[in-house]
Amino acid sequence: MLQRRALHNPHILTCSHCHHPVVLIDYYGKLLKGCLRCNRWGRPGGNLWTRLSPDDLRAVEGTIRREAELNKIAATTQKR
Repeated sequence: MLQRRALHNPHILTCSHCHHPVVLIDYYGKLLKGCLRCNRWGRPGGNLWTRLSPDDLRAVEGTIRREAELNKIAATTQKR
């Protein structure tokens, strides 16, 4: 499922199905890697995949969105 995107940043893992970045999440104490767009999740190094419930997927998307906004604010403040 994972491949490296060589064109923009070779260090970013991407989904082999849709080529969106893969994220790591803490899912009730379990570390999972997966794709928000495809909703395919599994343990790092594992071969079994599952899907998150719609509520859990929305929560992960919201958390990632908030972290991106905080990082943007932090980067803007550091430039001042």
